[in-house]
Amino acid sequence: MGPIWASSMKAALAPLDAIDAVRRQIYADARGEWERAEKADKGNNGPPPELKLGIVEDATVEKLQIRQSENTDGVIVFKDEMASWFGALEKYAGGKAAHYDRGYYLSCYDGGPKTADRVARGFVSIDDCGIDFLGGVVGDSLRELTGKVQNDGLFQRFIPVHLPKRVRGTGPVSRELVDYYDRVIRDLNSMPALAIELDPLADAARKRYSDEWFDLQDKLAGHWEPMAAAVAKYDNLLVQLAAILMLIENHASLGTARMINSKHVHRAGRIIDLFVKPNHVRFFMATVMDSDTSAAAQAALWILANKVDEVLPSDLTRKIRFFRSMSRDDITAAMDHLALFGWVRPEGDPWRPKGWTVNPIVHEMFEDEATREAERRSEVHSKILGEVE
Repeated sequence: MGPIWASSMKAALAPLDAIDAVRRQIYADARGEWERAEKADKGNNGPPPELKLGIVEDATVEKLQIRQSENTDGVIVFKDEMASWFGALEKYAGGKAAHYDRGYYLSCYDGGPKTADRVARGFVSIDDCGIDFLGGVVGDSLRELTGKVQNDGLFQRFIPVHLPKRVRGTGPVSRELVDYYDRVIRDLNSMPALAIELDPLADAARKRYSDEWFDLQDKLAGHWEPMAAAVAKYDNLLVQLAAILMLIENHASLGTARMINSKHVHRAGRIIDLFVKPNHVRFFMATVMDSDTSAAAQAALWILANKVDEVLPSDLTRKIRFFRSMSRDDITAAMDHLALFGWVRPEGDPWRPKGWTVNPIVHEMFEDEATREAERRSEVHSKILGEVE
């Protein structure tokens, strides 16, 4: 039995898999006809037909570029387990080939025309190099990877979705919903090229969200760079999500749907604030939790291991070795880092809180980390007692 997300991803790709199956059959028929004509005409039958697949798996950058040049409708890269893909880019980041691959993937986020001169394949022209990624990574692999992540924006271009190990109260998705999803995907796949715009109210709403995220990014800069880089992508992501929502809403009449309204922008903004941002926090918190030099991480681990509901400055200096020589201002700065992402809420003067109340959701979200940290502390304590005896 695979990870919980494996079946979800396969279900999400099912309509595209069906479309690719038709494309393979069309290609096989066309290839057969071309080969027969090629044999009869003795090589004067022109170039062979191209296989225009929408889903790409286990492809090198060179092969991906060929697929992109063949399929102007766009492609989605599917990695059932992305740890090896991330790991290769990180492990060989100093190599020339990996540097090129990483740079290419970074450029694919914004899309646009692209050309590549490949030694084996010659000149490749891509109308739009934008790609989608879909994949999964298990917790242990994620923890290892995020501790080594480069702050060049590659990780931040992904939208992480944290799934619990168990999902209670869920049953099979209704047939009606599956059929509706299939129709939407097929309609969107056959969508003609459209010039989509934001109406004035939508653009005004976009600017308000953009200003809020810019302020957040400014607060994060210099303190939590991976998360700051992720927030920097929200402005563009907002427009992309709003466009997707508009297209889904009008999937049956895509020839006339060209305008994003404020409703689409507000829905997209709520998706980012209530779903994308918390999942980014959860994603990058793995880095913070593994940092032995972060005061905020030490406080977070202590909170989790001891199931703390309230924190006083004296608790930190008495019970966490890392804090014993810290000034009151440094303690406040460390806790401000946790407060910024909803871990704690300051009590009293926000500039010099008398204490902090812990968000109870934290203990639920990081239950596994709490168990591991409690076990680690117990092991260290037992070892110390054993040495004393």
